Amino acid sequence: MAAPRETIESLLAFAGMDTAGGPFVDDTTVQLEANHTIAGNPGRFRTGEVALRADDRWRDEQTAGPRLTATALALPLLYRYGYRTRTSRPNRPARLS
Repeated sequence: MAAPRETIESLLAFAGMDTAGGPFVDDTTVQLEANHTIAGNPGRFRTGEVALRADDRWRDEQTAGPRLTATALALPLLYRYGYRTRTSRPNRPARLS
């Protein structure tokens, strides 16, 4: 979320797609049009200008039980992809060789 427009446009360029005419109003705001989905996050119904921002509320509100369950289920892949089980240091991408 540090640079959403830059990130999305670099992914589009990597995929060989045109970056012009996208939904970005500025570097952190998108213009959302109506879409027709039947399941998912209730935020999918939002339209108009939407500011993109980090939402880390779950870090403070998630209790130990669900956090430990999710970590235990993901543990085999955490090390492989460079994630740590402690959040005191930032995660680094794994070296894929």
